[in-house]
Amino acid sequence: MRQDSTGDRLRRRLREIRNRRGLNQADVSAQLGAVGVTLHPTAVAKIEKGTRAVTIDEVLALAYVLRVSPIHLLLPTDDHAQVEVTPTVSEAARWVRGWIGGQCVLPSQVGPDEDAYRRAEDDYFREAPEREQRARQVGMHPLMLSINGELGTFAREAVLMSQGRATGGGVGDPALLADALREGARRVAAYAELLATELEHKAATDQEGD
Repeated sequence: MRQDSTGDRLRRRLREIRNRRGLNQADVSAQLGAVGVTLHPTAVAKIEKGTRAVTIDEVLALAYVLRVSPIHLLLPTDDHAQVEVTPTVSEAARWVRGWIGGQCVLPSQVGPDEDAYRRAEDDYFREAPEREQRARQVGMHPLMLSINGELGTFAREAVLMSQGRATGGGVGDPALLADALREGARRVAAYAELLATELEHKAATDQEGD
């Protein structure tokens, strides 16, 4: 079966979401006009049929008037679906979503080498706003990695299991999960204690400086 290109998916999603909103092509054209974008109803129809190219500016405007994220016009909702990034490169939708959202590099850009991945990631985030660079530095702290990593995974599985809902994988055994959850919490507590000690030392040093 032929894999949809991003352009194919955009056209299909545009039509689906427009219909779900109860809009015809003239309605979309009128709403675009109200926000300063000129796109005739026949142009909207041609975009949906694939007989007219669509610009990035138009994608943003269409997403705006349809009240949807541009990512959801471009990407499948199934995280495991393959997305054609170039004619020779495809990646899982979850990776492409993170890449477009400024959260990660694509695995195919660097291969399996961890050092190469880190270098590529550094280049990627170097072009990000300063706020995102600071957030990444915070996220790389061992305390945050512990919270967002295994402990977060174990906690989500434990909540689902406690509610009697299927977890779809993971540890599976309640006793083993309880042990894993306690170990994850112990690590977080240890890192939090180290960080608290550093902060107390900083506070004392600042007072001496005053």
